[in-house]
Amino acid sequence: MLNHRWSSFADLVGLNRELVNRLYGGEGMNRTTAWGPPVESFYQGNTLMVRAWVPGVDPTTVDIKVSGNLLSIKGERKFTYDVPENQYLFTEVAYGPFERTITLPDGLAFDQVKAKYTHGVLDITLPIHEGVLPRKVPIEIEQSPQPALVGTR
Repeated sequence: MLNHRWSSFADLVGLNRELVNRLYGGEGMNRTTAWGPPVESFYQGNTLMVRAWVPGVDPTTVDIKVSGNLLSIKGERKFTYDVPENQYLFTEVAYGPFERTITLPDGLAFDQVKAKYTHGVLDITLPIHEGVLPRKVPIEIEQSPQPALVGTR
């Protein structure tokens, strides 16, 4: 028979702290983990749009570079609070430096890259050269004469 009764919130907090410590490197909280922001890319009109979700990252410290057809985004999300270890319960937010490198398609005006940061989302736009834009190709339909029906006069 089990004599230990699990009923306190402190037990739950202790279990959570133990789990976090095991997942993130043993004793002591390490709030810095490897991470990369989610990124999407799509065509919008005559531009290629690359969007990166970087909430909590100071946009003035983000470094964007284009080298050939590679787009690199570097930055860091910093933990800015002074929280004693015994007061910290858990985190689902990754902190620390990140770098994403994306291969861009050919035909972009790499010298005309623009970036805008709004509410934690970094929008990077690259114009597409006119000759590279997809265009509709019409299909020429050739009419052949109808075959004569056999047995008709």
